[in-house]
Amino acid sequence: MASGSPSAEAALNSVLTHSDLCLTAEDQSGNPVLMFGTVPNPRDDTVGHLWFIGSDNLDTCKTSLLREARQFVSVFLRKYAILSSFIDCRAPVRRRWLRSCGFEFVGAIIGPGPGEHPFQEAIKFRNDRCVIH
Repeated sequence: MASGSPSAEAALNSVLTHSDLCLTAEDQSGNPVLMFGTVPNPRDDTVGHLWFIGSDNLDTCKTSLLREARQFVSVFLRKYAILSSFIDCRAPVRRRWLRSCGFEFVGAIIGPGPGEHPFQEAIKFRNDRCVIH
């Protein structure tokens, strides 16, 4: 809703339509708690935009997700030299997730966004000497 989508379903349909890679994290019972992936920048194929949609149960497994997230960011960086993500400033779990994966928050807080909430961009650059193949 913060990104301006009328519903979680509409947001999910949009990112699934445009994503080149989409992953789902499940809890121990097999319930999806997080979907995330990348959408290519339409003007620069070296830039991928990282998106997240989390369930209300995301907090139940946030520690293990934070631990495993780095490997997925490495997968995304195989394709893109730059990963960018605009994040709702009210999402501390996502901010920690990005920070733990080596993203840096750049620039001033942008806001209000489409859903009338402040956002900030986080970016990560590929280090060509350290890409996992």
